[in-house]
Amino acid sequence: MVNQDSRALQFAVGVNLIMAVSGAIASWLCNAQALALDGLVSGRNPLMILAGGHLSTQVLRPPDRRFPFGYWALETLYIGSRPLMLLGILLFVAISSIARILAQRHGASITPP
Repeated sequence: MVNQDSRALQFAVGVNLIMAVSGAIASWLCNAQALALDGLVSGRNPLMILAGGHLSTQVLRPPDRRFPFGYWALETLYIGSRPLMLLGILLFVAISSIARILAQRHGASITPP
């Protein structure tokens, strides 16, 4: 069963990396920020999959001096990091969009997608 889970995670990482690269290339070719956002989110997913896979092995460790109640506290850090990464991506996109809108208002030529 573990071997099938490992293969499924590797497949998911590969597919998400392909989607991230495809989104970045399509965004560059089409000048579309929505595709860039999709590429960024797809690029975040493999990191989260790999971190979750590592976490699943860590929580099985017995309590020790560093974590006297066990390693389950790491799950909270993992769950909290996912929305923070999404928030960072959305802030980047919002700032980028506002900059493009302001540039257009000041007379810069923006090529449409």
